[in-house]
Amino acid sequence: MITGPKGMLPAEGGPIVTGEFALTQWPTEGTTNWTAVDPPRVWDMLRHEDDELGWEQVRGLRALATLLMAKADKLSRHRDALARLWPAEQSKAAGLALQRIDDLIGSMRADSETAIQNALAIDGIMTATAKAKREVQRVVEAWELTTNDGGPEWWDREATRLSYVTEQTMTATERAIRDHRAQITLPTPSESFKGSWKPVAGPEPVKDRTTASGTGRPPFPPTTVAVPPKPGYPPLVTPPSGAGPDLQGITPPVPAVPGQPVSMLPIAPGNPYAPYGGAYVLPGPGVGPSGYVVSLPPPGSNAPATVSGGNRGGSGGMPGMMPMPIGGPAQAASRGEGGGYRRSADTRWQLAHGVAPVIYPDQLSASPAPPAPTPEETEAQFRDWFTQTAMPWRNSGEPDAPAPIVTIRRGASPQ
Repeated sequence: MITGPKGMLPAEGGPIVTGEFALTQWPTEGTTNWTAVDPPRVWDMLRHEDDELGWEQVRGLRALATLLMAKADKLSRHRDALARLWPAEQSKAAGLALQRIDDLIGSMRADSETAIQNALAIDGIMTATAKAKREVQRVVEAWELTTNDGGPEWWDREATRLSYVTEQTMTATERAIRDHRAQITLPTPSESFKGSWKPVAGPEPVKDRTTASGTGRPPFPPTTVAVPPKPGYPPLVTPPSGAGPDLQGITPPVPAVPGQPVSMLPIAPGNPYAPYGGAYVLPGPGVGPSGYVVSLPPPGSNAPATVSGGNRGGSGGMPGMMPMPIGGPAQAASRGEGGGYRRSADTRWQLAHGVAPVIYPDQLSASPAPPAPTPEETEAQFRDWFTQTAMPWRNSGEPDAPAPIVTIRRGASPQ
């Protein structure tokens, strides 16, 4: 089987091969540090994968391989018929023509083999990614319901277990993708056609209509968002450099940036630790050796959230670092400005009430006490606040952006 170089395409950085087409090095300098991302972050990396467009590429390559092989077989039959009528032994021109046809047939068969090999490689990548997506989805569903039972000690252990399962799943998936990607080949051009083609110019870039000179939204909204790692964890595990005293398997920590989203578990409304919903901030860099509970106030009260247990960026975290906003929903929403994240157009802003007017009598400004919040209002406040606080990268206005699972405990309602 005749195949071209393996590895990266030229547009991705140039082919990195030896004369025998063997892969000498991988294009990246290290592997992904999957301990730097918790299950919700990994899910956001995978939830747009396993799409129909990827499988369409596999089917297209398979169809191309079948078509090329069929055309090569048909051309071979015509070549044999021509050779019987115009033998190469009787004419030098016949020999040159038949040799040119043989070269074309060989090139078509080689391209067919390359297409089916690339189809198998992409199929393997898609299959591995789809499997990881299903497994991580199950983990995330369990992650979002962790706080329905037990207390902080149990939550710590369960979050550690689920994070480990996700880490092992993604490590195996990354290894499988690397193995399949190494099988992707470039078709070998025929000697007769080398240098006789020119690259086709791509389409003109579409002007971004969101600039100052344009209006409206861009024609193709982005389908992926950058998911930041947890504070204090590098995104990649780099291999040892040289023969120095590098520690195998040890990833040096990185500074935790203030305001970088930390890892936390959602606490659904109705939980005794947070009657109106909240979050359990997991321990780690920037948080400290122990986690703490952030409990939301009643909807419409404009009161700040309360913190209980653990520390708030104390001795175990960075001095003066607050890993998450602990204000109420209005405060958490307002702190998103300038953070590099896009906010949904449907964000509901809360307005604080001012003091009683000084011109009119107080009795004219008297208003009845606000009604008790409904379960729907409590759930909506919790969803908005948790998404803005724990997963600000999801505030992109996407209609299919996932929201935390909210389960109201039966028989327990906020008082």
